[in-house]
Amino acid sequence: MTRRKIEPWLPWIILILALGVRLWGINFSLPFIYHVDEERFAQISLNYLRGDLNPHFFHVPSLYTYAVAGLWKLYYLIGHALGSAGQFASFPEFLNHFSRNPTGYILLGRLLTVLLSVGTILAVYHLGKYLAGPWVGALGALALIFSPEHNKISHYLVPDAPMVFFLVLSYFQVFKIYERGKMRHFIWSGLFAGLAFTTKYGGHFLVLPLILAQAFRTQEKKESWWKVFLNPGLFLWGLTFLVVFFLGTPYAWLDRATFWRDFRWQSAHLFSLGHFGSSTAQPAWLFYLQYGLAENTGFLFQFLVYAGLLFSFLRPRRQNLILVSFPLVLFLLTGTWKTRATRYLLPLAPFFCLIGAIGFSYLLAYLQRFFNKIKISGRLALEITTTAALLIILLPSVWKVSRFNYSLTQEDTRTTAKHWIEANIPAGTRLALESYCPQVSRQRYRVTYRHALYQADLEWLLRRRIEYIIVSDIMYARFTRYPQEFPSEARFYQTLDEKAILVKTFKPRWDEYLLDLHNPTIKIYRLSRLPDPGFPGNFGAFSERLRLQKIDENKWEIAASLLAFPLEPKEEAVKNIYLRGEDKNGQEIFLVPLYPAEIKTTEKVSCFLSQKIGHISPGLKLYIGYEIKFLRQPWLQEPAAFWPKEMKLAEITAADLTNPCLEFIFYYQSVSGDRGEDYFQKITFRRSSGPWLMKASIYGGELRWGNDSVLNPWIEIKDHESQNMQRIPLFSGLLGGAEAATKAPAEIETALSNVSSNFMVSIGYDYYTDLDLAEKAGGPRTINLEPPPELKK
Repeated sequence: MTRRKIEPWLPWIILILALGVRLWGINFSLPFIYHVDEERFAQISLNYLRGDLNPHFFHVPSLYTYAVAGLWKLYYLIGHALGSAGQFASFPEFLNHFSRNPTGYILLGRLLTVLLSVGTILAVYHLGKYLAGPWVGALGALALIFSPEHNKISHYLVPDAPMVFFLVLSYFQVFKIYERGKMRHFIWSGLFAGLAFTTKYGGHFLVLPLILAQAFRTQEKKESWWKVFLNPGLFLWGLTFLVVFFLGTPYAWLDRATFWRDFRWQSAHLFSLGHFGSSTAQPAWLFYLQYGLAENTGFLFQFLVYAGLLFSFLRPRRQNLILVSFPLVLFLLTGTWKTRATRYLLPLAPFFCLIGAIGFSYLLAYLQRFFNKIKISGRLALEITTTAALLIILLPSVWKVSRFNYSLTQEDTRTTAKHWIEANIPAGTRLALESYCPQVSRQRYRVTYRHALYQADLEWLLRRRIEYIIVSDIMYARFTRYPQEFPSEARFYQTLDEKAILVKTFKPRWDEYLLDLHNPTIKIYRLSRLPDPGFPGNFGAFSERLRLQKIDENKWEIAASLLAFPLEPKEEAVKNIYLRGEDKNGQEIFLVPLYPAEIKTTEKVSCFLSQKIGHISPGLKLYIGYEIKFLRQPWLQEPAAFWPKEMKLAEITAADLTNPCLEFIFYYQSVSGDRGEDYFQKITFRRSSGPWLMKASIYGGELRWGNDSVLNPWIEIKDHESQNMQRIPLFSGLLGGAEAATKAPAEIETALSNVSSNFMVSIGYDYYTDLDLAEKAGGPRTINLEPPPELKK
């Protein structure tokens, strides 16, 4: 079949392919609504149907939510007219049914988005055909079908894809203004631009190609330049734009105060505030160059876009300059925003797809001249080359879109996690979770919710007797990916790994940096009921000495001693105290058992071990830990399961490894007493060359969220050889949860001068107050810490 015979079928081929791709996976996640914007827009539409036509929310205009509400009203009328029972029995029952099962409602909204998304693809085909022929239009439409971003957004009940539909229609009329200049084209362009703006603030920048088209037309007709701006068509365009906007979003006028408040917030959000948890380490323009075009046009197709832009300026045709003006200027503007997301380039995607298709046509023209020059049968060679090139260029996009759509047909990790929670965690259990987590029943479980759990506090959650903490990487990865920018937020999630037990992880089959809102990694932690849930909170006191001695280039000796006083094992059984090493890639390179037996009494544990290990490289992480078993196991969890509870003692640097011997001493003390003392201290000493380096902390729920306070807690170091004594303030002033105090924790790092390997450690304070035992307040107090056994030389 020749190209001419295929051309009449191109729109039908594009239509069928677009419908197939956009409908694939359209029922994802239902009956659960995991996309936060879908939930928001659905609730706004339901409020319209309940009688309140004011959206009270103008971060996005209201035409789309009105359209969804109208569609749902039609859905009810048809169901009611057909005599269907259940949700269609009455209109109040229809509205209430959404909270029980929103599947039908959400599907209708998504189908509206799909309809306008497919309309956009067909409009791109016709615009490309109008500008450069049917095959350019077909390639542009094909690129948009397999645009990862446009495909993803087209599966949602959100206004982004519908807004793009109206943009393309308005742009089509701009080209007709350039060629014909009829008033009706100004009106149609203004109407569609107004629809885009009242759908999602998207059509106002179309004034740029509009003025450019009018300028080119004025120049070609050799008219005066003042007619560019004084043309009545521009006035009609602006008037139509404004009328359509206010018709679609009437409460922008009727509730002007709320509209301006939200509109100003949205502007600040884009230009200065940025997304919640959004990194600003990488400039937005660099982010868009790295990901924007690739996600909106395709990884390889983006290079055709660059070619199209280059040809548009090297061989300028006025139509091409009009086509380039809007996406190029908006791309540059978007690159200045604080907020960044690949979907912000979605309004540019159809036009960049067409620019790429035009770039491909230019390259084919050069290729055909090359074939003719070297006397190869031009038509056959060109068709073979064209087909192969298109397959190669589109293949990454086809694969990515197909993989995404297939993943939509699979059970979401949150749904899988929800089933596991219901099967394994007893009803009535206290859970804490954040956004993008499984939708657990608040009737079944006692739920503490925060938008992001770092907004709470681990010790606060512990005081609320939370047993399970559930987090999603859609939220926590925003902070853990950029710990330098979000130190306190990232620290919370790091503390979870240190002080809670990771009992279950649900990972997606595919996990990509930009594949947000779908199949997040869900982590379920169990929080100990002990006062100090982390390592070594199962002990009242714990001290350990560690030495790494270099034997030769490929061998080291590790020697360790331990002294520990276990708590009574009421909540957790403890066994297998160990040392563990990980390389910089997180691979375990050694595991040394110090005390491999189960600890069944409260008698002290003391041991010594020496073992040879292999080569050590910079980046080695040393962990000390043990295994615990919860004595109150949920129903279906393995009753014999032991979980690791550990702490990173140190990370070895390249400078450390220039020394033949590395020494570490660790102390932990749980402090209690008649004055109501209830806090914990950790002290770590390390030495490779030069003086000992000390890192110490004081913490505890009562010193943060309770009514206890401690005055001037300190650490005292006494050197046996020199008899030198140093008292080091851990915190100067009042530390605690009382009103006048600074909340715990407190940390210090310092170098110790004139201290040998043989020293004793004491801790203490000047004064302690528990407001519940105010009559017993007092001080000072000194506690001598028992050192671990000396290591053999």
